[in-house]
Amino acid sequence: MRVTIAYNAVQEIISTDIVDYTISLSSTPLNSNDSSGTVGDFSVTFHRPYDPSNHINSRGVEILEGKGIQFTSEFGTIYGLINTVTETDHHTISVQCTSYAGGLNAYNVQARPQRGGSVRWIGPPGDSESEWIKDSGETIVNLIPNPSFEYGTDNWGQNQTSLTTSTNSWGVVEGDRCLLVNDGVNFTNQYFGTSLSSRVGQGYIFPGDFLAVSFFMRRGADQPVTTRFRISWRDDNNDEISNWQTGFEPLNATRSSVDPNNHYSYVAGPAPEGTSHVRLLWWIYDGDGSSWSEQTPWTVHLDAVIATSASTEEKALEKVSEYFDGDTSPETGSLLKNTLAYYFSLGTSTVNVSVHPDIADRKVIYPGWSGELWYHLKLLCAAEDIQLQLTGQGVVYVEPIRETEVSPYFRSSSETSVDSSSLAQKVSVREYNCEAWDRALFYPRGGWSEDTEILSVNAGEYTEQTIELAGSMESFLTPIMQTFVSKDHITSSVYTVVAEDGFPIQPQQWEDAGGNISFELGEDYQTMTVKMQGARGIRLSDGELATSFSLALSADSGGSSRYSTLRIVGNGIFHDNEKTLIVNTGIPESVTGTDVGATIDNPFLFDRERVATAASRAARQFSGAVLSARGDATNLGSGFGAEDVGGLIKIKGRPYRVREVSYSPGGLNFTADDDLTHQDMQSALQGKTYAQVQSENAGLTYRNVFARGTRY
Repeated sequence: MRVTIAYNAVQEIISTDIVDYTISLSSTPLNSNDSSGTVGDFSVTFHRPYDPSNHINSRGVEILEGKGIQFTSEFGTIYGLINTVTETDHHTISVQCTSYAGGLNAYNVQARPQRGGSVRWIGPPGDSESEWIKDSGETIVNLIPNPSFEYGTDNWGQNQTSLTTSTNSWGVVEGDRCLLVNDGVNFTNQYFGTSLSSRVGQGYIFPGDFLAVSFFMRRGADQPVTTRFRISWRDDNNDEISNWQTGFEPLNATRSSVDPNNHYSYVAGPAPEGTSHVRLLWWIYDGDGSSWSEQTPWTVHLDAVIATSASTEEKALEKVSEYFDGDTSPETGSLLKNTLAYYFSLGTSTVNVSVHPDIADRKVIYPGWSGELWYHLKLLCAAEDIQLQLTGQGVVYVEPIRETEVSPYFRSSSETSVDSSSLAQKVSVREYNCEAWDRALFYPRGGWSEDTEILSVNAGEYTEQTIELAGSMESFLTPIMQTFVSKDHITSSVYTVVAEDGFPIQPQQWEDAGGNISFELGEDYQTMTVKMQGARGIRLSDGELATSFSLALSADSGGSSRYSTLRIVGNGIFHDNEKTLIVNTGIPESVTGTDVGATIDNPFLFDRERVATAASRAARQFSGAVLSARGDATNLGSGFGAEDVGGLIKIKGRPYRVREVSYSPGGLNFTADDDLTHQDMQSALQGKTYAQVQSENAGLTYRNVFARGTRY
């Protein structure tokens, strides 16, 4: 055993004269109603160094506070920081430490919404110019209408060929269909193609831009064919100004989704002056490209076509390197590994994180939140069925639960117990139902209604009011003062100001009189503070001075009926506000008077599947059959380490999950939660009939059967 203390960047204090130690580690909970578990702490007592020149002797033990420490025992190595130092009789020194994950004990954290790429919809399906806003903030637009042919052959044309769609898996890359091109009745001038959905100079491509096009293409097995791809720059009359085209490319008969040689990417440009339209054409020739294909029958499959523009060739090609359809909704969400890295960066000190490959690319959509970081990380682990693991390399490893089974030397003795003290008829779980949106109306929720509050301020006074948003808004368009806003307006951030007479005040008049309305997004990203400074000296229609102002308009000529005109449009995540899932525990009213045992509000339960899992676990805790285990180990053998916290341990054939472990020179003590799953029961009952199971459980209550577990 040894303790190594980092005195400074180059010097260490090392002691192998260890008197005593304790290590307490815990795993994150699986139940969203359980907030127990720490980042880990330990204490080490060692003899004072004999060397008079040692920094401890020359400068005092107080210098150790806040230093990094590495402690190695028979349980492995743990890293951390020294919190407190105690000296006894000038001979022994005790240090109380927090693990290197202690930086996750951060308070008053503000975490932005996690939504990954999101989609802004423009136009009807099949003829859309939808935008994909990626994690980096870059916007991708696919200028090809109906690019994966989910809407048949709409917006595609041909000459001397025939076009249909196919579900042939050798040609399909995205969605369920691909374009099927067959030979026509005439064997000259055979081509097919489409035009970009956006005119040049009107939104997404401009003169001087480079156009990149990417697609998957193959031929059928019947006849070899070649293709020549052309980008045709055209004027207002649809006459060709110039074109760019490839040589003759022989097509493969292999499967497009498997063979990378079937994936073609080209870039052309810059778009010449005078270009209004861009047409994409694919010409079909015979096997060596020497003439039109007269070999019949031949077939060609085309799918996953994307075209977009940029100011340089390199940027244009980069933007088509990842497919975006634009006409059918892509999967959105932040990668779990990126979200965890972001959350860990919010700690008070650097905590490195590594994520198991099976869960690293899981897509998640989380609301914004504020509060204690470690508490929210435990809620995240419960929602995602994952756990945080301290490693000997000073890194927090994130892995799926039930990934490891603890050492066979783990326990010398153990006991199990059933707790029936916590009973309730139901549990309740809040449903967030998160969806990522851009340029969407976040206030008022669902658009204006009669219940929408009208915000007001007195003349010359300052006030702040907090409004609830329709979700977690990451950014917003600054509201612009107008003189008219309709009740059904939802496309931009606006407001109007009226005085008592109900007439709208002109923006310049409001500003000149000292009036001001400003907006600040709340720390939880779910609220907004509206800061209002009332103007002075504005007169009403009757000549009297106005005494109060409202963000509203009059709904009638008399000004007595008003409606709120404040609209907030922004980017973020919509989520439900008050929707809950209620699950019965099976305990009747005659047994307990407690109606709802737990009301769970876990912001990481972003969809119905996660909510249902959380509700099931919570209901189990109030059903009167809560099993747990505890034990100790003194004969540890080899191969046991601190990484076993959170691992699976079987006691009397039933699986438990290790939650807390305390280590000392004499061995360890542990507690564990019941972790019996449906899969465990299916495996135990494999091959048995219902009659056999019923016979074996004769005389037992449902609770008895549950406690029996897998012992068949």
